[in-house]
Amino acid sequence: MSTSMELPELWTREPHDHLVYRHGALVSDIDTSATPGFKGKKADAEAVQPKRNKRFAELQEMLYANSKGAGDNKSLLLVLQGMDTAGKGGIVKYVVGAANPQGIRYTAFGVPTKEERKHKYLWRIRRALPPAGNIGVFDRSHYEDVLVVRVHDLVPRKVWSKRYEEINRFEKNLVDEGTTIIKVAMFVSLEEQKKRLIKRLGRPDKYWKY
Repeated sequence: MSTSMELPELWTREPHDHLVYRHGALVSDIDTSATPGFKGKKADAEAVQPKRNKRFAELQEMLYANSKGAGDNKSLLLVLQGMDTAGKGGIVKYVVGAANPQGIRYTAFGVPTKEERKHKYLWRIRRALPPAGNIGVFDRSHYEDVLVVRVHDLVPRKVWSKRYEEINRFEKNLVDEGTTIIKVAMFVSLEEQKKRLIKRLGRPDKYWKY
């Protein structure tokens, strides 16, 4: 079965060609209202999604089957990073949710628990890694341990500064062992974030998010 798929008509080029990080790019230069490569509107996604989801489910089944029948050790790790309301939950619900949950390992990382604080910061990350044939989804990740702790001065510089190289080695080992890592950084303007938070206040079923 081929892994290729024709480009949806609402995309001018393959999405990753527009969205991939390029060395030297600055977060401050990102237009958070832009839809690079996509010429449709939000509502148009509903027409595109079913076909893409079907193909995603097929590929996930192949990944899972290969680990059982052929002894393939490949796995996929999707890392989602973004501010609150940036859309991490939407990706999990509408994209990842199209796959068979049997082959998905989803983990949302929050403030470390009492048990997790007894170990080094990567301990809880390793426990959540996807086994062969599975897709792991991280809602936030080990990057919090060089982001939040630095911004809020939770640990000394001599502690967090070492973590950059530790994380690089950790991820390289994962790749060498057969895991493909896809990192998605999601950005939303402060103005749009405020609108989305206010909108949640108008829905009783969303109070818990606010």
